[in-house]
Amino acid sequence: MGEVALILLGVVLGIAGDEGYSYVKSRVAARRTGRLRQRLEQAADPVRHTAHLLEIFRANDLSDQLVRTTTTRVPALLPLVVDRDDRFVGDRILHESDAADGDKPLLLGTFRGFDEAVAGPLRPVVISATAACVFEHADGGREVALQRRSDRVVTPRGMYAVAPVFGLEPNVLGWSRSRFGLVTYNVLKEILEEFFDEEELSRAADQPVAAHPDWVFHSEHGRRLVAELDAGRLRLRCTGAAIDISDGSVVLAVLTHFTSPAYADELKLTARGSWESATAGGPRIEFAPLDGRELTALMTADTMTASSIFSLDWAPSRACEVRATGDGDG
Repeated sequence: MGEVALILLGVVLGIAGDEGYSYVKSRVAARRTGRLRQRLEQAADPVRHTAHLLEIFRANDLSDQLVRTTTTRVPALLPLVVDRDDRFVGDRILHESDAADGDKPLLLGTFRGFDEAVAGPLRPVVISATAACVFEHADGGREVALQRRSDRVVTPRGMYAVAPVFGLEPNVLGWSRSRFGLVTYNVLKEILEEFFDEEELSRAADQPVAAHPDWVFHSEHGRRLVAELDAGRLRLRCTGAAIDISDGSVVLAVLTHFTSPAYADELKLTARGSWESATAGGPRIEFAPLDGRELTALMTADTMTASSIFSLDWAPSRACEVRATGDGDG
């Protein structure tokens, strides 16, 4: 065989070898990626983690420290350590943060310095909230807004939750402060984001479009929502607080009570939901009877987030109190 032929044969075999190596390498990489994805999905499985957390607390005789539901068909333990002494929030903290002036014995007494914060009854940890949005109807019935969390959220994917659920963001922008307290500001903002998919609100903290934090309420839906609050037809109340032992965050349970049947009807026609809610099998935002069996059936650790169950467990009785007394924190 001539020298040229040998060179050509070597080139062909080399190309074939490279292609074969590349094929095998891609198949191995695909298998590794698949195994990694499976491990990540298992690691982020909220049902699995909840079962393990409850098992750990039961085994160490600490189950009495956890939240136990009272409105579900069967009382259930949740992976939440309840604040039985109402030190974290409750109506007292909501009132203290509702205005910038006035006495702030809990906030200022606890957060005056780092040492006081670490040693005091309150802790400077991540604060999140689950807002049970309850809507009154003309026939006397009440519904609550629900969502199924999409696969695009960090956690807990695929689980039912109240709407909205969120972490608290500042109600201050530059030198300007919102006219709403911290909790009220965040509840209103998140309703606009999760119910009406006002995309720019998801970037409000990093990319504000105006110099005042209340710019988030200048859309048509925002003005309508604020009008309900100002008229006293939207009432807010912190119903409790707990520590989510799955991530160490403080969870605020907030009752967001809409008493206008007209607004409830309007919202159901216009609320399209956001990317945080799944669409498969139904609308992004669903409305379930607050006192119905369907809702109670969903309130299990296998189906709904623990923080949402915690929020809903208090909602019916507190909504009745607001309806009877007309009292609220709006």
